[in-house]
Amino acid sequence: MRAIVPLILLTACGVSAASDGRWLGTMTPDPATPGCETGRASLVATHGTVLFTPNEGTLMLQGAAAPDGLVTAVRTTTGADKKPYALRLAARLDGDRITGTYATPRCSYAVTLRRA
Repeated sequence: MRAIVPLILLTACGVSAASDGRWLGTMTPDPATPGCETGRASLVATHGTVLFTPNEGTLMLQGAAAPDGLVTAVRTTTGADKKPYALRLAARLDGDRITGTYATPRCSYAVTLRRA
């Protein structure tokens, strides 16, 4: 009976073990804009929580993976001009691939990640 309880809890929360994992891939400026360079990105998902790391940096966006495959992550910080600087990932998990858009106040990127 103990093995059934965790399974029921995971199902009730809408969390799928299939969405757990690590994805690596590219970020391509869309549209191409001066100062917005192609880069690499990674995403780690565990129990419906995601951490998206653009440009292989130390900056991480926290978010969630929904049961329907929608992946979102957001981070708002303060820019050099003392105004809010919002970073957003809106993507979709489809099998072993995540595709979507990563946007900063200056740049927009097409993101394509594959399960590592």
